[in-house]
Amino acid sequence: MADIKVFDNVLCLVTALSDELQTLSEGKRTVHIALSGGSTPMRWFEFLAATAFRESIHWPHLHFWWGDERCVSPQSDESNYGVAKRLLFEKVDLAAGNIHRIRGEEDPAQERLRLSNELLDRLPLVNGLPQFDWVILGVGEDGHTASLFPNEYKLDASDAVVVAHHPQSSQVRLSLSAGVIGNARRVTYLAMGASKSAIVRQVLGAPDSPESEGLPAARIRSLEGETQWWLDAESAGQLKGGLR
Repeated sequence: MADIKVFDNVLCLVTALSDELQTLSEGKRTVHIALSGGSTPMRWFEFLAATAFRESIHWPHLHFWWGDERCVSPQSDESNYGVAKRLLFEKVDLAAGNIHRIRGEEDPAQERLRLSNELLDRLPLVNGLPQFDWVILGVGEDGHTASLFPNEYKLDASDAVVVAHHPQSSQVRLSLSAGVIGNARRVTYLAMGASKSAIVRQVLGAPDSPESEGLPAARIRSLEGETQWWLDAESAGQLKGGLR
């Protein structure tokens, strides 16, 4: 069962995220975090770079990865890494060795292999798969998460990284597998804005319905750890009376 938190607004949500990141950074061990792409983390990155968190977070303790990436160059506006670099990483004390980007400009099959090996080398292995401390995910209006799309993913995939294709554009992407996401100690879905309220209602209000069966966001969760949904008031707008 997911832990659901509804925040009054986006500012409250990104502040809570930043508090969590601060707490994680204060531990004595290295923390591995997979970031999502899309508009939701952009607001968070901007907030971190513009507030006291920029200085107070112990950045050297944190290692950042990505849940997925488009097969584009890091200079592209579509690059998840490129966005994070411009909005946040260039503005904080974070060593290059703490950033583990997906090389979207490389051949997808070769990059899938390289990234899989890096994950296996750098992360602890649990249940035979790399284990993240925290995987942060968005949710698409069609129910996809990372680059795992409805009815086009394997819930029990044993691969660390998969090559995916966007259903509408056929754009090639690389994504953590459902297996690796589900192996994380903590999985947090983020949703902001009224445009996400319908899919949030479908995923959280009726997660076991036939309509939700093929939706990655309804099925992928931390198998042995914690799964969270962090929402602003607008994205949670259709949950009242339908949440169970």
